[in-house]
Amino acid sequence: MSAQRAVIYPLSAATNEVAEARTNRQSPVCSSCFGTGMEVVPGKGARRCHCRTRDRQAKLLEQARIPPRYQRCSLASYSPALNNNAQLQAVNLAFRLTDEYPAVDRGLLLMGSCGVGKTHLAVGILRGLVEKGVTGLFYDFGALLKEIQDSYNPLSKTSELNRSGRAKEPPSAARESGTKQ
Repeated sequence: MSAQRAVIYPLSAATNEVAEARTNRQSPVCSSCFGTGMEVVPGKGARRCHCRTRDRQAKLLEQARIPPRYQRCSLASYSPALNNNAQLQAVNLAFRLTDEYPAVDRGLLLMGSCGVGKTHLAVGILRGLVEKGVTGLFYDFGALLKEIQDSYNPLSKTSELNRSGRAKEPPSAARESGTKQ
C-alpha cells in the first residue's frame, strides 16, 4: 500500500465511563469454559461447553420464527381432552417423533377441527426438535402459499429460492393450516 493511500486514524484513550459501559455490556463469562466454548473433561479430553449448546438452542428457537401467540406451547403443556383417545394418541405420537428423530421412517399429519390443538402439537414438535439441535421453521400455511404464489409473479421480485431471504427450507417445518374442515 502506498503512503498516499494510507488512512491515518488518531488514537485516543478511552475514558473510565466508556470502559465501564463496555464492561457492563459484556455477558458474564462461563465458569466451565471461561468463554472458549470448550470445556476440559478430565481423562476424556475436551467437548463443547453447555453454554454454547444453550446459546445455539436459543438461536435456533429464535430462527424458527414461532409467533408470540404460540411461544408457550410445548408437548409437555398440551392437555388432551378427557376421554379423547385421538388427542391422546396424537400427543403420544408427537413425543415419539421428537424422541426418535432422525431415525423415523415417516412424519405426522395432524387433522381435526379448529381449537383441538394441532398448532400446539406442531409447535411442541418443533420445540422438541430444536432442543435436539435440528433447525426448523414455523410457517402459517396461508402465508406459505402466498409466498409460493408470489414467486411466480414477475412483479413481486421474489423467487422460489430467495423467499424471505432463505436459500433453502430447513429439515423440519411446522406449518399451520388456516382452513376450517
